[in-house]
Amino acid sequence: MEPTLHGRDRVVVRRTPARRLRVGQIVVLEQPRLGPRPGGPTSGGGIRGRRWMIKRLAALPGDPLPPGVTVDGGAASVPAGRVVVLGDNRDASTDSRTFGPVPLDQVLGVALRRYAGGGPIMAETPHRPAGSAPPAAG
Repeated sequence: MEPTLHGRDRVVVRRTPARRLRVGQIVVLEQPRLGPRPGGPTSGGGIRGRRWMIKRLAALPGDPLPPGVTVDGGAASVPAGRVVVLGDNRDASTDSRTFGPVPLDQVLGVALRRYAGGGPIMAETPHRPAGSAPPAAG
């Protein structure tokens, strides 16, 4: 399958509580830190300083594990409090097949809209106080 997003694309994300996540949604999550893996990566910290990745939500807690995803202990379903994410370009993706199910608290939210090629988005527009005039042209 071809990738849905490309390297310089940007997305608008809606923070989404775990109870509203659905299989098939594109989610933004903290990039797991690979290390000891009794069940998957660990989480923690605030938003700043984190590295983010975008993947498709493939399984929720209690769902059967997709092919290629394993959990220490040989469980057949996604552990409580974790989700499975997979990349759309499965042949070139680092995802839950590599790092296991991800803690729900590492999922920031759902991608709502894509802006192709790194074009301008509102977050890059300089802030202007309300009521102030735009800069003069020329």
